[in-house]
Amino acid sequence: MKQRNWYKLLFWLLLAVNVIGIGTLAVKATGPVKVGIETPAPKPTDSSVELLLNRSQVNTLSANYLNRFLKNRQVKYEFLVGKQYATVVGTTKFMGVQVKFALNFVPERTDEGNVLLRAKSLSVGQLKLPMGYVMHYIAKNYDLPTWVTLNPKKTDHPAGSE
Repeated sequence: MKQRNWYKLLFWLLLAVNVIGIGTLAVKATGPVKVGIETPAPKPTDSSVELLLNRSQVNTLSANYLNRFLKNRQVKYEFLVGKQYATVVGTTKFMGVQVKFALNFVPERTDEGNVLLRAKSLSVGQLKLPMGYVMHYIAKNYDLPTWVTLNPKKTDHPAGSE
């Protein structure tokens, strides 16, 4: 009777688990992004300059700015304002594959009249990623407009524009 080689069996089992895990990760990371774009209407308050723009106008204005800002850059994204959330949706290359991402924010007006965007969720494909790590990575690795500041150390992970 032939004795089983347990090391060989465990090796093949570990290899199968790794292949299935990497395959699942690849399928979820390259899948479609679920985006819920909804923001509440702003409350009228005192400000030094009052602009009344509807969502379509804000989206057009941000698209115009981002088209110029992102010219000749690897990561392409757009900023969309919906009924409940403000969302950054885009694509980037990861390990040679185009990956879609969506970063949802809850907009808030500060006492100074600025807009504070509190990061709500991030999806890469169908994967949900931890906000603290992602905000730190974005702050460190991406060139953002000068009027955008990220604070990944806060517990609720705000990303605000000033």
